[in-house]
Amino acid sequence: HLNLSLWNGRIQLNDLNLNSSNIQKLLKNKPIQFVDGKVGSLCITLPFWTNITTQPTVITLTDVDIELKLGYACESEHITSDDGPIDNNDENESGPANNEPLDSTNNTADEQPGYVRRMLATILANIKVVFKNISVHVSAEPLLLRWSISYLLFRTTDTNWMESMTQFMTNGCCTLNKHLIVEGIHLSIDEVDSTGSIKLQHDPILQNASFQMRARLTFLNGILLQVIQADFLTHNNIHLKLNDRQLSLLIAVYSSLSEYNSNHNPENQPIVKSTSQQPPPATTAATT
Repeated sequence: HLNLSLWNGRIQLNDLNLNSSNIQKLLKNKPIQFVDGKVGSLCITLPFWTNITTQPTVITLTDVDIELKLGYACESEHITSDDGPIDNNDENESGPANNEPLDSTNNTADEQPGYVRRMLATILANIKVVFKNISVHVSAEPLLLRWSISYLLFRTTDTNWMESMTQFMTNGCCTLNKHLIVEGIHLSIDEVDSTGSIKLQHDPILQNASFQMRARLTFLNGILLQVIQADFLTHNNIHLKLNDRQLSLLIAVYSSLSEYNSNHNPENQPIVKSTSQQPPPATTAATT
């Protein structure tokens, strides 16, 4: 569903389904599969055109649900392009072509970029991104990892870390102060059966955690030159509570992944060991 309000500079798309095949292409040769993804709403708020370089464009995503599965896609599920199977050499062949604009930019670094170019660079560099209610499920039988975030904010700030806009200089240089705020983090590890249904639910290992990250970055013509400063701050104490059973499950998955990668045989090697090799249930709890 599309809601469009040009007068208010607001574009909203509702009930979006992510394209799993395109996303899986990005995960090619990675030990993870994209199963499903949905976005409740995507809202883009544009400032009035006279304020386009003084107020940020805001992108808000609400109710984002992602489902992943550990393991390589089997041979029959290998991603193909419209012209046939994707070959790794295609990436190498396309590399120089993709880098041509960067080379061209570097060759003209001493030239002053025009007003339109600087305006576009300023708009893109100051985009404000907001996530509300993110839920990610990662399954690897018999383990199910559930991770949720209630609020995420990524914005540009001034030197005091207050929201602001940063302008690109006429020579293409810019120092950006980026601020990431993450709140309401929950993480749990439960056990599932062969159908994916939860058969044993454990207490969350992380509840209502939050943190901030602040970084000061230097760019030249859109290319990152230097990270001047990086800070990690927690709003409250982060306590991880992991019982013996959950720890055993994590170790089993890690061991299987290591064995899986060493064998280089994703078609025949399971991502995790069979349930018959599961460690016995724990009777005590350990806190880390």
